[in-house]
Amino acid sequence: MPTVRNHNATRTARAGALFVSAVQRSEQPSARQVRQAIAAALRQFGERGCAEQVAREFGEHPDLAGARMRWARQAAATAFGQPRRAPQAAPCDMGATPVPASPSRHPRAGARGR
Repeated sequence: MPTVRNHNATRTARAGALFVSAVQRSEQPSARQVRQAIAAALRQFGERGCAEQVAREFGEHPDLAGARMRWARQAAATAFGQPRRAPQAAPCDMGATPVPASPSRHPRAGARGR
């Protein structure tokens, strides 16, 4: 039975490979250059090796690694024809204290005190 690869794992591996490659965002690489850089990094380091280098960079330079990974994810997705995901809204704060409605807006406000 053939193994079906998870699309998220593929996207993650591609982004990690581009992250550890020598390609720089400032070079404004073409989609072809991005695909070539990803293939070369995966051949050189393998998926696990790329992941290890990504982790090392996040540990040593967290201030720079986040921006590079955002670029790598977007560039890899674009190079392989994957649509860009829309930004997600912040999750609701389920622990927030509700604000009570003012008496004038409460539907039964007029009935109180009569």
